[in-house]
Amino acid sequence: MQSFLYNEKERRLLYKRAVVLTILLLAQILIITMFSSQPSGKSSEISRSVMNKMEWVPDSIPRETIPGDSRISLHQIVRKLAHFYNFFVVGFLLMGIHITLKESSKKAVLLLGLGCLLAIFDEAHQYFVPGRSAEIGDVLIDITGVLFGMSFIKVFLEIIFAKRWKNVRQEEQKNR
Repeated sequence: MQSFLYNEKERRLLYKRAVVLTILLLAQILIITMFSSQPSGKSSEISRSVMNKMEWVPDSIPRETIPGDSRISLHQIVRKLAHFYNFFVVGFLLMGIHITLKESSKKAVLLLGLGCLLAIFDEAHQYFVPGRSAEIGDVLIDITGVLFGMSFIKVFLEIIFAKRWKNVRQEEQKNR
């Protein structure tokens, strides 16, 4: 954190925000681990309960995978979206911590790497759960979720606080 731009009170507030975001990140990682620890039957049951609430989906999309039918089923879509969403939240929180602490861009790449490792470990963990498997496609969906989450908060905050950040950047350049 570039502490010369902030007084003690502002630095404490930023650190408190970072602590809250870190706690939320750890909670999200716990949620992901909890979902990944469920045997296939329980996991499918949760996916189906979500799927059954989606009455607006056209009948042309099959609800379940049909052997010999190459179409993707609603059940598969729900499961893949769950992967994406959970890791979107991870990326969002990682970048939120990064932005709060005003860290360098190089550290954002490290955080992306951390999100990728989490995705790999999540799938590796699923390999050892009865009835579950580890799939490269799921790792890629997870990593995409991390990237989108990191990008979303960055773009959102750039739009919202563009003028404010411009002033801060100008101040930083003056102080160099």
